Amino acid sequence: MFEVFYLKDGLHRETANPERLKELLSSGIKIWIDLVDSTNEEIANLGDIFDLHPVTVEDLSDEGTRVKIEVFENYYFIVLYNLFLDTRLNKYEYDIVIGDNFIITKDTRKEIKILEKIKNDQKALLKILNKGPDFLLHVVMDRIIDSYFSILDRIDIIIEKTEDELFNDGGKECIMKVIELKRDVSLFKRIVVSEREELLGLLRKESMFVSDETKIYFRDNYDSIISIFDSLDSMRDSLIGIQDTYLSFTSNKLNEIMKVLTIIATIMMPLTLITGIYGMNFEVMPELKSPYGYYSVLFLMLCIGLSMVYYFRRKGWM
Repeated sequence: MFEVFYLKDGLHRETANPERLKELLSSGIKIWIDLVDSTNEEIANLGDIFDLHPVTVEDLSDEGTRVKIEVFENYYFIVLYNLFLDTRLNKYEYDIVIGDNFIITKDTRKEIKILEKIKNDQKALLKILNKGPDFLLHVVMDRIIDSYFSILDRIDIIIEKTEDELFNDGGKECIMKVIELKRDVSLFKRIVVSEREELLGLLRKESMFVSDETKIYFRDNYDSIISIFDSLDSMRDSLIGIQDTYLSFTSNKLNEIMKVLTIIATIMMPLTLITGIYGMNFEVMPELKSPYGYYSVLFLMLCIGLSMVYYFRRKGWM
């Protein structure tokens, strides 16, 4: 389905078929076409109407294309990624085709789409369409970047919560959560790095589809992307630090346990030696016939044990 927006004696919104798209395109007005649950056949028809390269048509039909800006003679094809944080970080492809007097958008996310509010805000939409397709491209990028900041805030809260749980006997589940967060941050960073490079390339190119006036807004997008990249770097370092600190904490805790067990074993060694000697089955052994032998040996073992405990405490080993 093609949802079309354009200005002609006011704002118009309609669902158009391929014939209607040809009519609007031939009239010379600037139009925005949003692909809503479009079939491959409809996208192929769109390619014929706007003279899109077969590779562009294929990328519009499929998902999983990398972040990129492809330059063609009569349009740019741009692939961005929108992100959504649920239990894990999910990515959704956002495709854009922009020409001199048209822009085509395709949001692959099935739930909340980033431009849904703008579609229903006539005042904002009128302002955007008046400024042209390149300004709508800026708005798309701006909305995506705003969602990035929101996700950053949520990840930051999750990291703080996980860190608190981890050092309050959170155990294996919490350390697995830290590992998952590291993977999510790495995915986030890869997408941001790709979009940063493509946005920088867009700013450096001389384009007849993006005016110098609109490039000022894209510079603001670029500054925001840089800020997000720096925040992700800090988050990744923080997660690595949390993991390393927890491993050190666990190692120290294990060392304390081993220290206690070693002290106990050391104290028991001479006592075990004494009981071993008197446990030998020789008929002739001193003290075996003594009425106080048993109590004397117990008293000797107690003195040895207490002496060793006193010695360990003096040395600071206990």
